[in-house]
Amino acid sequence: MHKNRKTSESFAISIRDKFNLELITEYTGAKNKCTVKGVCGHTWGIIPSNLISRGSRKECRECLGLVKEYTKWDTNKLGELQLGINNNLSIEELARVLNSSVHAVNKAVEVYGLSRVDYRLGVSTIPKIVSMIETLGYTLLTPLKDIINSREYITYICNNGHEYTQLIGNFLKEHRCGVCAKLLNVSKGEKELLEFIRTVVPQNTWIVDNDRTILDGLELDIVLPDLGIAFEYNGNYNHSEERGKSSNYHINKLEQVEEFDYRLISITDEEWLTKNDLVKSRIKSILGINKSIYARKCILKEICYSQCSDFCEVNHIQGGKVKTSINLGLFNEDLLVAIMSFSKARFSSAYEYELVRYCSLIGYSVVGGASKLLKYFERTYLPESIGSYSDRRWNTGGLYTKLGFSFIHNSAPDYVYIKNGKSFNRQRFQKHKLKELFPEIYSEEKTEVEIMREAKYLRVFGCGSALFIKKY
Repeated sequence: MHKNRKTSESFAISIRDKFNLELITEYTGAKNKCTVKGVCGHTWGIIPSNLISRGSRKECRECLGLVKEYTKWDTNKLGELQLGINNNLSIEELARVLNSSVHAVNKAVEVYGLSRVDYRLGVSTIPKIVSMIETLGYTLLTPLKDIINSREYITYICNNGHEYTQLIGNFLKEHRCGVCAKLLNVSKGEKELLEFIRTVVPQNTWIVDNDRTILDGLELDIVLPDLGIAFEYNGNYNHSEERGKSSNYHINKLEQVEEFDYRLISITDEEWLTKNDLVKSRIKSILGINKSIYARKCILKEICYSQCSDFCEVNHIQGGKVKTSINLGLFNEDLLVAIMSFSKARFSSAYEYELVRYCSLIGYSVVGGASKLLKYFERTYLPESIGSYSDRRWNTGGLYTKLGFSFIHNSAPDYVYIKNGKSFNRQRFQKHKLKELFPEIYSEEKTEVEIMREAKYLRVFGCGSALFIKKY
């Protein structure tokens, strides 16, 4: 007990001298949470080892306005704040630029000790830049007379032929060509996807990663030339409209790939992270290597909506929360292995019924399953016409053609909203619903997109859907 008390006293002295914090509760171990108090008078919890090694939570979150404003003062935002200070912006102007409150900006300046800094380069710095450029084998395009301070940009051509522009300060910190960095910095998810494909295709299958030949410089993440299939791993954040990806970015890529008679499957990072087994099953089905169950050995039953919805939630890439009135299932020895669901037409008067969902159990392809389910529906409900939509990110519509449907048209690119890594159907955020969802920022004069941006949601476009109709 004496030893613990001594350690607690030592820790209290350490954080007082280093961070100007007061220990409120007793220190009981480096990994055990304790409470500290700042000079502002507020208290908060910390993990001692994280505070000492990384300085985690040394700042009062309440004072920074983080709790109230949901604002994270990360490195980029602090950089913007420092830049604004150097440009002689007032606190009020800084708050407006950073979309924050005057109180939060004041506290950030106080806590982080930011002040006006002179970024003019010393007389020895320009020769240093020139020397680094030459050593790296780069070609400097910016005239030397224009290199004045580290907050300006230089443009150069790297030794791989890429033209790139970046802050002088970043270049001096050994930040190099961003194009080369992107080529080398393949995401963890994309690496996992590539490794999975390597493990499931036949041993001698030709696999090309980060291909730039098919689309004349435009990158395809993974290509299987022998099979005529390409895969894209799309991080929702970097593929959002706010990160420069227009509404036609993904659809243009898809259609360019299709011109070469390749099939493109676009997988989002959210799908890979949250529906990994399902994504792998879909890929194996596309490659024709899933386990097979034959529909002729299955029993067909009409099932309730909840059973169908639960099955789709696990086994359909779009989930199962779509209300359907007719739900059919195939059972193999009492195990539900495939479903097909229908509703009255939801979006068009061009057809009577809509085929809303078809999917099979993860890891299995039910041979003849879709045909058996559809024939039962046709015999039992005598439809005049059936319409269905095929997500072009995943499907080519080949199944509908086999079932006797005719292609009608492709829709415009669809989109979802993204926040904190999770996607939301745009139907949830139609303009008339936003007044209740975001009363503090809603205005009749603002568009849906403007309101959603203010609410910190990102917009990510897809590839649209293909409409197929079967008439009787």
